[in-house]
Amino acid sequence: SDGTVNYELVPMLVDLIGRLLSSSGRFRQQALHERGFLLVAQALEKSSSQHLSDRLLKELIRIIEKIQKLPQNHGPALLRQLADYVLFNPSLWSNAPPKVQIDLQKYLSTQFIASQTVQKHIRRVSTTLIFLHALKNFYWIVYPSEKPYPRNQNDSMQTENQMITRPNENELRSIRAYLLLFLKQLMSPKLSDGS
Repeated sequence: SDGTVNYELVPMLVDLIGRLLSSSGRFRQQALHERGFLLVAQALEKSSSQHLSDRLLKELIRIIEKIQKLPQNHGPALLRQLADYVLFNPSLWSNAPPKVQIDLQKYLSTQFIASQTVQKHIRRVSTTLIFLHALKNFYWIVYPSEKPYPRNQNDSMQTENQMITRPNENELRSIRAYLLLFLKQLMSPKLSDGS
């Protein structure tokens, strides 16, 4: 009522989505058919970057763990949607604080890609293209001649909603290293069944 924004609300809503996915087959089916994670990604992109917090990332990781335990008729497809629309979305995560970006890429390149479910069901070609696009347009170190967003003298990006300050060079190197490690593991999968 006093006009302040509760930045803990988004992680709580994501936790609720995870609980509903775990407990309701009808909700899973609805989320799949209506591309529920696309709606989540669009809402996060249009909201303040302060919603992209460590707590949100932890709740998304919990959802991934829950989705991996779901039946095969829903789990892999929901995991692909969550990855494609939310986790692999550079225009969303480039708005987050650098620590959150680093933590996300570290998680993706270590725990996420190591999962057998992920290895079996991830879209390799489109994911590779997304990550190469992110490296070129969001996580460059040398100023590119083709700029994806208007920039000012302070090396900030102007998006539709707000001015975003880029990570510093050391943070960019960490993010790029994790992106490249993810791509390396994506291109040479280690499946337990020998394929």
